[in-house]
Amino acid sequence: MQVRRKSKKVSPQYEDAGLFQNTVCHVDVELIPVMRKNNRDDVIITGLVKGDLEIAVTFAGRRATEAAAIIARLEALRDGQKHMADVKKSRLPMKIEGAWRPQFVADDSGFETRTFHLIAAKWTVQGEKGKPVEYGQPPAHAQPPTF
Repeated sequence: MQVRRKSKKVSPQYEDAGLFQNTVCHVDVELIPVMRKNNRDDVIITGLVKGDLEIAVTFAGRRATEAAAIIARLEALRDGQKHMADVKKSRLPMKIEGAWRPQFVADDSGFETRTFHLIAAKWTVQGEKGKPVEYGQPPAHAQPPTF
C-alpha cells in the first residue's frame, strides 16, 4: 500500500528528495508540442536530444505550475501547424537541469523495455526579446524521505 502525504504537508526538500535521487546534470533538449499529465498532475512533454532521440521530460510537483509558460509556447507552436504530421517539426530549444530516471514500459507481448525520462528542476529558454529566461529551482538539498 502506497501512502502519499497531502500536498500541503510536502516541503520542497521532501519533494526533491523523492524526485532527484540520481545525479543532477545539464541537458540540451528540444521540446515538441506533444504533452500530457499523469495521475499526479505532473506535466510530461516529449523532447528530443542529440537531434532525434525521443525522451519524456517531466515537470513534477511544484514545478508543474511553473511550466505553464512553456506549455503556452508549445500550444502556440502546435496551433500554428496545418497538419499533425508537422507537429514534430515544431521545436522549442531549452537547457534543462535535471535528473534522469529509469522507466519500464511493457509492450503488447508483456516484455518490458527500459527507457529514461528527464525530471526537470530548472530550465532556460530563449525569451521573447532574445534573452534567456529561467524557470524552476535547483533541487533542494535534503535527506531522503522517511516513512
